Amino acid sequence: MKPRLLYNIVIALLLGVVFFPGSALSGEGTPPNKLPLTKKQLQRIDNIVQRMSLRDKVGQMIMCSILGKKMNPRLRQFLRDVKPGGLTIFNYNFKSSAQLRKLNLSLFREFPDIRPFLAIDQEGGAVTRIKEDMPELPGNMALGAAGSIALSRRAGEVLGEGLSAHGFNMNLAPVLDINTNPKNPVIGVRSFSSDARLVGDLGSALINGLQSRGVVAVGKHFPGHGDTSGDSHAKLPVLNHSSKFLKGRELIPFVTAIRKGNLNVIMTAHIALPGLHQGRPIPATLSHKVLTDILRNQMSYQGIIMTDGLEMRGLIGTAGTMAAASVRAVKAGADMISINADPLAVYRARDALLRAVQQGNISRKRIDASVKRILATKLRYGVLDRAPRIYAPNAAQKKRYYKLSRELSLKSATLIKNRNDVLPITDKKYRSVFVVGPSDFVRQFRSRSGKLNIQQLVYKRGYSTDRLVKLFLQRNKVKPDIVVVALRNADDTAAAIFLKQRLKKPMALVSLGSPYLFARISMADAQLGLFSNTRMASIVAADIVRGRNAPTGKLPVTIPGLYPFGHSLTYSIKKKTASRLSQMRPDGQIASQ
Repeated sequence: MKPRLLYNIVIALLLGVVFFPGSALSGEGTPPNKLPLTKKQLQRIDNIVQRMSLRDKVGQMIMCSILGKKMNPRLRQFLRDVKPGGLTIFNYNFKSSAQLRKLNLSLFREFPDIRPFLAIDQEGGAVTRIKEDMPELPGNMALGAAGSIALSRRAGEVLGEGLSAHGFNMNLAPVLDINTNPKNPVIGVRSFSSDARLVGDLGSALINGLQSRGVVAVGKHFPGHGDTSGDSHAKLPVLNHSSKFLKGRELIPFVTAIRKGNLNVIMTAHIALPGLHQGRPIPATLSHKVLTDILRNQMSYQGIIMTDGLEMRGLIGTAGTMAAASVRAVKAGADMISINADPLAVYRARDALLRAVQQGNISRKRIDASVKRILATKLRYGVLDRAPRIYAPNAAQKKRYYKLSRELSLKSATLIKNRNDVLPITDKKYRSVFVVGPSDFVRQFRSRSGKLNIQQLVYKRGYSTDRLVKLFLQRNKVKPDIVVVALRNADDTAAAIFLKQRLKKPMALVSLGSPYLFARISMADAQLGLFSNTRMASIVAADIVRGRNAPTGKLPVTIPGLYPFGHSLTYSIKKKTASRLSQMRPDGQIASQ
């Protein structure tokens, strides 16, 4: 038995994690990301690579953003010069779904030979780029609270369907980070859970759903960004984790997604792991140890390794320039470099890679290996052969999107505290309510007011919530039987604390964001989590607070010192008060309840 294989087996047995086929995490048989290509397909890829110039090969390794909202001569020249293997679309590239579809169609027309990956960040919830003609998904943590593999797969299917209709063949999702750090400023509700196995199982289901609709999923951020307390967009987070610790926790979702989820693309994290580099703060994106030794060799991953955006300050502070970072990332093991900046930065990165090959710092064999991985994935998911079918969804599709969105939000609603059974708020228990929150939630709650006397305060953009509350109480006589506060983020917690102390009335908190917000306001009498800022989350939250539906979700994270992972409460409701689905008009708009 070879020493490396023996070492891997011993470590795997000690940690309960195995990085090869047949493990408990892998499912049965050959890892799905190794779906065999036929000899004819492999020969086709070889023939394409042999015909390509070095410049074109390096172009395939570039994933970049574009400027503007429509095709123009400057953009056309840029695409013809670089021939990027992938394009990422951002909010600033479109104002409407119709315009986005037109843009994407025009982009594909500029690639007559090898079509690009056309990608977007559509995670759901907090990270939702397209908000029109798409299913409104609640985000990963809400899916974690629902805890259903079947629902996560369905979420991936409808998400893939919607993205494909807009021309996208790649989604920069899902997040496979385990959110174990309550102070994490960048992952939070983008994660499914603080439980590694739940993250892996739900992430794999969503990946399978996406890819069943021809949209390539991208698992991120390897080797795990969930335990950081810094944002790599601003600075380089440092994690003092050992290789043993990573394998025992952070890598589990990625192992699961590779084996069960047919994960073909993994995005790197701009995080430093000095424990793997003799104390040096080398970013994972630039680490041969992380990308090649661990991911490629120990985990036997054969798919594409893509960097996170090289323009992020967390990386540039170490690498110096995007051009230098591009060379270091490829030498470390990356197949595609992601640059979301002006075209000049892309040209410089492309030229730096060309020089590195010409000077012998990167071998041509190494470049060919990356290009073959990229082409294999494009061939496997029809990017090479199938022209995109771009269309606007019809009313029936929109109605289906709406129903799934509601089901996901209902299944995710999690009651973790209900002192003295203050919830649900019924006309028999209360006469007056003071409701505070974002406009969607307040409007939905008011539409269900029944016989209740409602006083309301809506958050205003650009104004301190704490100051708004204090001014309202100064100018208005407020003596409710109960206070309901919907929280979006940590900025809203001071106002909730002030209301509890000032009014001395029962308080129900609804988190439309992080579950960790509850730890800041432990004096609240009831705590209900939707973990999502979507309009549907507000609709469902109002229904549950008013007793039209019962909460059924389970807490997807541990809240240190308060509640364990999986904690949940519920209450019974009368059938006659159960909420019916809102009706959808033929134009796709939601009718009022």
